Amino acid sequence: MFQIMVVEDDTNTRRLMETVLKQHGYQPILACDGMEALEKMESRHVDLIVLDLMMPRMDGYEFTRTLRDSGSDIPILALLRRSRIVADRRLNIGGTELNFNSMSVTVAGKTESLPKKEFLLLFKLLSYPGRIFTRRQLMDEIWDLDSESDERTVDVHINRLRDRFRGNADFEIQTVRGLGYKAVLRA
Repeated sequence: MFQIMVVEDDTNTRRLMETVLKQHGYQPILACDGMEALEKMESRHVDLIVLDLMMPRMDGYEFTRTLRDSGSDIPILALLRRSRIVADRRLNIGGTELNFNSMSVTVAGKTESLPKKEFLLLFKLLSYPGRIFTRRQLMDEIWDLDSESDERTVDVHINRLRDRFRGNADFEIQTVRGLGYKAVLRA
């Protein structure tokens, strides 16, 4: 049976892909990030990898680089969750551009580098406009699982981002009372 590894941090997407693959006669092997995928590949044969790019611990780019550096030529399909996220790791929201490689944001021709956690938080929220993320989800994805930080750390970083991008014409970060945060596009 053809074995397809699905490397995806979103639980619902991972489950959906598992169901679809099984329905079509494939054997899915599931991993929530690049680190887990590498661990599973030590003991399992994989014919094809379906890979998300934006994941905690080890993202899709680092995973691919690690696999290729080890000499593996397993075919990889990289999932771009949003068509605006292109291969050069940029995200465009109206006149605002986020550049993952330089951890910078350009608005109206002015480029500003952000601290890593702030950038990752903003990139995550803007990659899924309108989607609500709990503090716990954001902590698990952006901060190390071993981090001593608590969920209030997310609040501090959200407030910094709001101060930094107050009045941005393209988006705003909203609090969803009792749940978490979401980015809302103003376009």
